[in-house]
Amino acid sequence: MRLRNRSTGVVVNVRDDKPLGAEWGPAGSSAGPPDTDASDDEGPPPKAGPGSSRDAWSGYATGQGIDVDDDMGRDDIIAAVGEG
Repeated sequence: MRLRNRSTGVVVNVRDDKPLGAEWGPAGSSAGPPDTDASDDEGPPPKAGPGSSRDAWSGYATGQGIDVDDDMGRDDIIAAVGEG
């Protein structure tokens, strides 16, 4: 069974009888980390590594009520959110 860590986007293969914590969910068909589905209760995306893309930060910032311009880079968005 393939599972994805909801915080980091890491995908792992585990035996069906191997329980993992609540932070793990079905990996789905995509091998990449989630980029735009951040919600308030999940906290901000990671600043580096899987799940740290501009799209992930843009989605998070928009969910926090922050306007994101097309010309803003990932680091600009992180700074606007106040996480930088």
